[in-house]
Order: sequence, then C-alpha cells, then structure tokens
Amino acid sequence: MICPWAAGGGTDLTGRQIADLAQDPLGVSLYVSNQTGGSGSTGFNAIANSEANGYTVGITTVEICTISHLGIADVTPDALDAVI
Repeated sequence: MICPWAAGGGTDLTGRQIADLAQDPLGVSLYVSNQTGGSGSTGFNAIANSEANGYTVGITTVEICTISHLGIADVTPDALDAVI
C-alpha cells in the first residue's frame, strides 16, 4: 500500500489500520510504503504508475476529491480511467 504522506500522520495510520484489517480476508500480508515528497505528488505518481496487477493499493486523503471543486486542477473520476 503506497501512502503519499509521512509515517505517523493521519493518512499513514489509516492506511496501516486498513492493511491490518485486510490481511485476514485477503490471506496475504500487506505493508505500507511511505513515498513522500512534492506535497504528495511523489506517492500519487507511484500509485498512478504502478502496474495494474492487483498487488499495489494506494491510499489518499479526502482532499484529492476536492481539487476539481476548488478549481486547482481538473481531476475527476473519469480522468482516473485514463491513468488506470
């Protein structure tokens, strides 16, 4: 699981809880890889460019959903289809 924020923060702790809870149902161990830098862009880039093989999960914050509403960037669910 890629977390674009530093270890110990709210998103990291949420990701670690999700990873712990998902291990039994999935039958595999999950670990969190904190990939920080560029205000999250390093981790977001790693998530977006990971191989679509079902082995990489990215965790984000609610703020990513507000970017288009704030007029910062044109990020929509349809835009994500082009990346995936």
